[in-house]
Amino acid sequence: MIKKSQHKLRLIILCGLACLVTGTAFAQLPVSTARPRIFLDPATKANLMAKRAANTDEWKNLLTNANKYVPKQVIPWNEVTASSNQYYNTGDIFYSYCGSNWEVAALTLGLAHQLIKGNKTGAYPTNYSAKLVQLADVIIKAYADYPPNKNYQPNIFQFNSAYATRHVGKTIAIIYDWCYDELDVTRKAALRNVMIDWYKYMSATPYGLNQLQNDPTGNYYVGHLICAGYMGYAIGSDNPISKKMIDFARQRMVGTPGSINHNTATSGESAINYFTQSIKGGLPSGAALSSLQKQTTVDAVWNVNRVNGAGDANL
Repeated sequence: MIKKSQHKLRLIILCGLACLVTGTAFAQLPVSTARPRIFLDPATKANLMAKRAANTDEWKNLLTNANKYVPKQVIPWNEVTASSNQYYNTGDIFYSYCGSNWEVAALTLGLAHQLIKGNKTGAYPTNYSAKLVQLADVIIKAYADYPPNKNYQPNIFQFNSAYATRHVGKTIAIIYDWCYDELDVTRKAALRNVMIDWYKYMSATPYGLNQLQNDPTGNYYVGHLICAGYMGYAIGSDNPISKKMIDFARQRMVGTPGSINHNTATSGESAINYFTQSIKGGLPSGAALSSLQKQTTVDAVWNVNRVNGAGDANL
């Protein structure tokens, strides 16, 4: 994919995350029953379809990049291919770094499929949805062959202390939502099982997931937030656990307790620190620095100023 298109995809991803979170920032609204629901609300899709009708450069670039994937392989996932360098520059769809190539392929092929399908209802297979069905099969098999574990063994979500959650969760959600009508019942159930099973594992504070409950300024923390949010919106009314997934993401974004009753078996999740700490700064509510911590903080600030030549070196 050309650099310009990659940049646009990144912008789409960031805007999409904002859309996922903003609408439920202070009260979790019911998930729309209409599909697609990730990124492509009716107004956005209509705008993009108009670009297709006008044969704009944006549409032609998307189609060019999507067509590059169609004749290529979808590389099976295992402990060797997961970290192999041999597929770079081949154009094949492969795991790449922690699932990042999967994500780019899913967004590119999925968007081309949706804009060609337009507003048609029911199954409308295209070359692009067919390629994503192949990717779905690879993901389903990989998760079955390499389930989550506590021993740092291979798993599609757990690579690099679960850095991969951000890419893999989003990839599965996009395929499930954007190719919903083109996936048969068995594949839909299998993809849904992958998302639900991983969420249950991830939300149980398992071994080997970096920054699951703390360090809200860290990218791993936000990666898990992204994973849960996308999967929750993709599943929606297909399974009630989607509410917990969205709650898990929402609560980490806005820094408030989840909307689900914490006294029930389906209670919401609770993090030690919240994402707002990285926005507003400061310590968690009720926390205070000890005398030693205050002294250490003052000493550190003074030392930085002294070394950089700023401020008074006398303390």
